[in-house]
Amino acid sequence: MGVWHERGLLLVAGALLVAGAFVAFGGEAAAAPAALSATVVSAAGADQAAPASSGLSVAAELPPDPGTNAPAAIRQAVESPVVDDPRLARWVDDLRDDNIRWNGERAYRALIGLPPGRLPAVEAVLSSADRQQQQFALAVLRVRVDRGSPVGDAFWPAAVDALRSDNRVMLPSLELPAKPTLRFLARLPAAAVPALRRGLGSDDTQQRFYSSYLLAVAGDRASAARVADELVRRLASNDTGGDALMATHALYRLGDAALATLREWRPFVDEQGRALIDLIALDLTSPPRTRQELVARGRLHGITGLYHDPAIEFDLGRSPVAWIGR
Repeated sequence: MGVWHERGLLLVAGALLVAGAFVAFGGEAAAAPAALSATVVSAAGADQAAPASSGLSVAAELPPDPGTNAPAAIRQAVESPVVDDPRLARWVDDLRDDNIRWNGERAYRALIGLPPGRLPAVEAVLSSADRQQQQFALAVLRVRVDRGSPVGDAFWPAAVDALRSDNRVMLPSLELPAKPTLRFLARLPAAAVPALRRGLGSDDTQQRFYSSYLLAVAGDRASAARVADELVRRLASNDTGGDALMATHALYRLGDAALATLREWRPFVDEQGRALIDLIALDLTSPPRTRQELVARGRLHGITGLYHDPAIEFDLGRSPVAWIGR
């Protein structure tokens, strides 16, 4: 057989194979598998609503209980699409402290990907008798509020309740609830003011202190006297790390409303407390006007080297959050 004849046969055979494949697929590109073409609502697109006709789309089963392969199973749960209403109910139920390994963490990661219209199912367990379910649900909603999702009125009292020192639930972030909730509320304290005012009457010392700090940051003048009285007690030297810095900044944020309390307490606190009271009063009555004046304020106290003037410069994101206890 000649070379050109052999090449011609090969070309004909190749053409027939291509044509057959084209016919087999109906003359069109192959469709994506159904599981991949379904609408996906995941943590990366959390606020995109699912189609009204189908609610949450069914695209994948939950991964099996993780057992010894926990990290891979959790990663699969995060990347899997959110599924239908029965699964939503199961995820909310899985937030409970039921001694099933990893299911609460998997449910938490799935629920943060819900579209906003499904969040009331999570809010409904904020009053749960199961403390883990309550706190995991609150952690889900904190993430969603940070992303701009609206929440109901029950969210804010539940958030203030999480500031208590006896709230010992370990969150998926490997933190106890009080500190991340404090940082969250410090970003938008005005929304929580009514609940924070109730926190001032708590039997838990830490909750009272955190509520006072947040009310001062919110500039709530209606509670200024009670807040100042709670905060000024924290200026003296003690065994709690970070509380004096927080209190110094919070009293400064109260403004002139704090001055009377500062003068009243000055004779009854120690040397550290007096130095901080004098610093706050000076900042309120004669604030530094230049960088040089701000730096000079560092000579008026010996409490920290992180800030020249903790009353003005304190940042909750840079400093350790005080753990007060009961």
